[in-house]
Amino acid sequence: MLGRTEELSGEDPVDALSALAADDLGIQLVELATKSVRPPAIREAVEVAARLLAQAVTGAGNLDADLLTLQAMADLRVPHVAVMRQLKQNAFLPMSTEPYFMDGGGAADPQTTEVSVPDLPHVAQAARLGEALGMDPALLPPLLAVLARHGLALGQSGSTWETSDQIFYRLSEFGENVLEAIEAAG
Repeated sequence: MLGRTEELSGEDPVDALSALAADDLGIQLVELATKSVRPPAIREAVEVAARLLAQAVTGAGNLDADLLTLQAMADLRVPHVAVMRQLKQNAFLPMSTEPYFMDGGGAADPQTTEVSVPDLPHVAQAARLGEALGMDPALLPPLLAVLARHGLALGQSGSTWETSDQIFYRLSEFGENVLEAIEAAG
């Protein structure tokens, strides 16, 4: 990661780390970059972390946004990224309102509101999403919980003509930015 940061910033790794260590946010950035590349990190994590560190060293980055990105990256694994890609393709993803989402199990969204969601042809049912991703639909709630906890996905409760009491997920703007960074690094 430091070698790639050197390539991108043109700074010697020791000088780069010294520059970042001069600021508390810089120290946090280095710490989160290190956490984000620990196994079983996604393959693109090293490149994303190196790019963000290089931006911080050269003064081109936004430390607050970069810290949030690295904090999210530290929790992302391949299945999370697959779900994010699916959410990008589909405006909403319905999941039943299991207590996991509502009792503070990690994904309860304080902005969740009751809405009437029209029947959209691209709305993916959990079973179909699970099939498309090659995973058991029962694995989706914990994956979505991680995405929601980091603000990568937003949920709204609502209903369609077929169902009621569903949570409809979409990729947040921050989630789109993180996914773009991952895809650019790939």
